[in-house]
Amino acid sequence: MLADRSKYALKPNVEMFRWIMLAYANEVTKLFEDTTRIIKSEDKSEDKSEDKSDAELVLDDLYKTFGLMPYYDVPQFDVHLYTIMLSASIKLESWQLVDEVAKELIDHLDKSHNREKVIFGVYNDAEKYSDEIRISWLTSSLDVFVRLEKWYEENKNLIYVEKFKNLQEQWKNEIKKVQNQGASF
Repeated sequence: MLADRSKYALKPNVEMFRWIMLAYANEVTKLFEDTTRIIKSEDKSEDKSEDKSDAELVLDDLYKTFGLMPYYDVPQFDVHLYTIMLSASIKLESWQLVDEVAKELIDHLDKSHNREKVIFGVYNDAEKYSDEIRISWLTSSLDVFVRLEKWYEENKNLIYVEKFKNLQEQWKNEIKKVQNQGASF
């Protein structure tokens, strides 16, 4: 429906894209878990390849949804959207894709003039989002950064190990900040 703007006349915003992308990421996880369960219970290689391709198709839809954002003049750069894509890609062990998206994320962050606003802008809108939602987003991103640090460490890419360690510290500090703001009300 998003791809046919003239037929459906949708006007999605970043939140709509976020929820659609989360739905796709959850479906990737479900298909992956179903595949793992089938393999463990029946140990049939044909089931694995069939289910894996279903999960990969859903992952493709996740990335296509992200790719449609400029079509609707919705800015794509949102750290949480990137971590949604990274999380689903990590689940399927699509490491080349993980590497490309992680490097694009870091590149965006390195080029940001007002880094604090770019990184945490969506997380800081207390009028729009509850502390619980903001902390959940921060925590899910932090989990992805921890996994990326380990993966880059395994692959001896020390530059990205350091970058993801730094991001983890920033996210931990932001989680504390949100928690302290909530405690002060």
